[in-house]
This record gives sequence, C-alpha cells and structure tokens, in this order.
Amino acid sequence: MILHRTNKRTRRGFAMLTALALVALVAVAIAAALSVFRLDLRRTAGAVDDAQLRQLLLAGQRAVRDRLPRDAGAVPTIEQPMALPPPLAAEGAVRLHLRPGAARDTADAGIEARLGNRTATQTLRYERGPTGWSLVSADPAPPARTRVP
Repeated sequence: MILHRTNKRTRRGFAMLTALALVALVAVAIAAALSVFRLDLRRTAGAVDDAQLRQLLLAGQRAVRDRLPRDAGAVPTIEQPMALPPPLAAEGAVRLHLRPGAARDTADAGIEARLGNRTATQTLRYERGPTGWSLVSADPAPPARTRVP
C-alpha cells in the first residue's frame, strides 16, 4: 500500500511539472508574438511617416514651382519655411531653398521635410523653355531619422 501512495504522489508531481512547463511554454510564445507585433507596428508607423514625408516633398516641389518667375525675369534666391496646416505644423516643417542655376535659364531648388524625428530632402533642377519652366531632374534622398538627445 505504501507503494501505491508513492506512485500517486509521483504522478501528481509529474502532472504539476508538466503543467508548469506548459504555462512557461505559453508565456514564451506570447512574449514572442508580442515582440513580432511591436516590430510590425513600428514598421507600419515608419511606412506611414515615409509616405507623409513624400507628400510634404511633393507640396514643397509645388511651392518652389509657384515661386519661379512666370516671365523672363531672374530666378530669385529664396530660403524660407513653407506654411503647413496646423496639425502638420505641430509635428513637422518644410523648408524651401531656391537659387539661380549654374547655366542661364536654369534654377536649382532644395526641399527639406521634417516630420517628428524623420527627415527627407530632395534636390530639384528646372530649365526654362519656350512654354515655361520644366522639371529636369529630381534627386530625392532616402528618409532618415534624426537623433534626439
């Protein structure tokens, strides 16, 4: 009979260890899933920010184009921020740089867009033709994170 009691205690101990092992395994699986979800959330937020930065660069390109002279006048040198709607102005900024190009009837422009701790820049080159200004080249730099101390 003592043998029988020891066998039941051994079974209970084994069942307890199995239950603890299963709980630990589930905890590890949940931790791994949460880690993957957090990484995916960061990646998605980064993609949203990159898309917004591209939109800000497009708006900057339009603003630069509007500042080019419509007639045969000289290209002005401009370095100024671009006005943004209040929700965007709280998070980001766009700065425009326009200057005459190296050749006659050309203009060079730079656009810097910032959104939170991410920035994107692009360099534009325009030429004046018989029908007005046309964009000859656009050289975007990939979005980057700015370091926050």
